[in-house]
Amino acid sequence: MAPPGEFLRFAPVVVAPFIGSFLGLVVRRLPVGGKIVSGRSSCPHCGKTLSPLELVPVVSWLLQGGKCRGCGAPLGSFYPAIELAAATIAVLAVLLTDGSDSAWLACGLGWTLLTLSWIDAETMLLPDVLTLPLILAGLMISIAGGGDSMLASGIGAVLGYGLIWAVARFYAWRAGRAGLGEGDLKLFAATGAWLGWQLLPAVIFISSVLGIVAALLAMALGRRMSRETRIPFGPFIAAATWLGFIAEHANDTIATLLPSTLGF
Repeated sequence: MAPPGEFLRFAPVVVAPFIGSFLGLVVRRLPVGGKIVSGRSSCPHCGKTLSPLELVPVVSWLLQGGKCRGCGAPLGSFYPAIELAAATIAVLAVLLTDGSDSAWLACGLGWTLLTLSWIDAETMLLPDVLTLPLILAGLMISIAGGGDSMLASGIGAVLGYGLIWAVARFYAWRAGRAGLGEGDLKLFAATGAWLGWQLLPAVIFISSVLGIVAALLAMALGRRMSRETRIPFGPFIAAATWLGFIAEHANDTIATLLPSTLGF
């Protein structure tokens, strides 16, 4: 029989699809001011209240053929997609980190960043109700670590906000228009709080590269791009931040594979 510690370590993978289903509610309801923790889930087409058997992550969607049992209207792939994304984060966290505590922290950070990224991609918004608690959580975790960790986290939060603020001001001065929003600044402050100031240059570099690659792919797929085209930067900051956290808490096997040139 596996020791209790092993069950605890793999528990995030078990709960991840259900977490993903909740994240889907947040993504859909938060930007429009909808209630998240109250109100039963229902079909967006006919309004039929969904039963517990219709809410099993991924499985219910597959068994129903992606359609409402009441009206037969297609439900879309959003919910199974975000449920699978949350599960993927959990699997990677468990496989790549150095213990159950790190895996749970990686999941909590990853699930929050996933939610922020999805909202930003759809609405160009990074809600304070998610970014500010994320900053606070990073600072609280560093306080629990004490000493250098606490200092690095505090400096990282301030420096993270300040660096992106300076970049945003410089871009606005040169281009005559805003390039980064307040949400990006707060998200980068959260990056500093979680990773410390030392990894901020690496996160800036990686997120910038990811943004450039995404723009090039969009153009290759036929999307017209210009200086006026708005691209959500939150998903790229989020991806680089999560990679940085995984690198900081990587198990021995993964740590040996990480290129030191990236600053991790």
